[in-house]
Amino acid sequence: MTASKPQLFQNAGAYGRSAVWTLLGNGGVVVLSFLGTSLVARYLGVESFGRLSYVVSYVLMFTFLSEAGVGAVLHREVSRTPERTLDLLGGAFLLRLIFGTLAYAVMAVVARLFEPDPEIIGQMLMFGFVFFTSMFLLWEWVYDGQVKGKWTASAKLTGAAASFVGRCLVVLLGLGVSGILFVRILDPLIVGGALLIATRLVQQGVPKVPLRVDVAKELFRDSYVLMLSAAAIVVYQKIDIIMLKVLLDEMAVGTYAASLPFFTVVGLLPMSLTRALSPGLYRSKNLPAAQASYRAQLLMDASIWGTIVFAFLLMLMAPFILRVFFGMAYDASVSLAQVTVWRGVFLAFGLASGQWIVSENLQRYSPIRTVAGCVTNLVLNLWWIPRFGAMGAAWGTLVSYAVATWICNFFIPKLRPAFVMQNRALISGIPRLLRFGWQYRSSGR
Repeated sequence: MTASKPQLFQNAGAYGRSAVWTLLGNGGVVVLSFLGTSLVARYLGVESFGRLSYVVSYVLMFTFLSEAGVGAVLHREVSRTPERTLDLLGGAFLLRLIFGTLAYAVMAVVARLFEPDPEIIGQMLMFGFVFFTSMFLLWEWVYDGQVKGKWTASAKLTGAAASFVGRCLVVLLGLGVSGILFVRILDPLIVGGALLIATRLVQQGVPKVPLRVDVAKELFRDSYVLMLSAAAIVVYQKIDIIMLKVLLDEMAVGTYAASLPFFTVVGLLPMSLTRALSPGLYRSKNLPAAQASYRAQLLMDASIWGTIVFAFLLMLMAPFILRVFFGMAYDASVSLAQVTVWRGVFLAFGLASGQWIVSENLQRYSPIRTVAGCVTNLVLNLWWIPRFGAMGAAWGTLVSYAVATWICNFFIPKLRPAFVMQNRALISGIPRLLRFGWQYRSSGR
């Protein structure tokens, strides 16, 4: 490996800079989102905040269908064949338009069949338009695939700032739950618009994106498996709130929902690292097998250990943060938040191994992992929520994350290398990262 170190370090600086920009951009987004959420939670009160969280979770249950699994495949293909970017983007837009329409129709039918409250149904039908506005976030996948983290970071910060201002206006004008939902519908449009403006400034115009059916079919051949996997993912990520509403009440949902921003904050690190560094993983196919494997291991090491440290610090700070930002009405959320932060560690397991799975073209095994996590979450929520309330939902979801992102890899032979890398990261990740940093610095790059 020593003789070919320059290959190993090739573009490491570019990936590192992209990771820093992505982390800064996502960090700003998460901070503004956290402040906006706490403001809304204080304004609405626990019960109405529970209703808002229920409506959002119910609609977002159908994003597996609207997104069609195309984002990760677009990211991979743009990284590998940048000359096809516009054709790939057009095919992805066409897929999202078709499946977004299908998702809205299915969501509307299900809501009318199973939700007895007409006001909640109306709010669900309104928020469902986010399936279409979120299409514009495909630009984000493209720029990340081209290692242009600075662009996406700036666009995300613009969108987050606009969203925060929008939420403040909703609170000042007293527009309630519907006002907050409207702001959330507009969020993706603002981010996508910022990326389009950046494209126009840099390229002196926005390029025409052809909506090619043949490219859409090509993308769907790889993405449909991820779509099926995403179906289970959104179920076990959102079903806890829906089951709390069904089995308990909106107060329980509001208390539980106040703990979820802590998971979002912890998830910032692994999401940023995998998004920014995965192009290096996709392009490592040109490297010797040992070096490609080493790159994948480094990504997992950085993601897992960074998240562990972050989760521990946030767990210690949870009582202070909740009291200051959410208020005394949410004191019951403290213990929930201290459990919820550890989901972020298993999110790191899942994101890093998921990028390896896509790079190895093994995504046909992803649904097995996510279905296992989904079933685990459903069973544990049915068992633990009646006995332990919201805390049962917190622990049930944490265990389901561990099953889906870690334990299942051991039982699937093709994914066992990912299980080995995950455990290797836990055991020897820190020394390996320090060694890599020293070698990179010594290489003079």
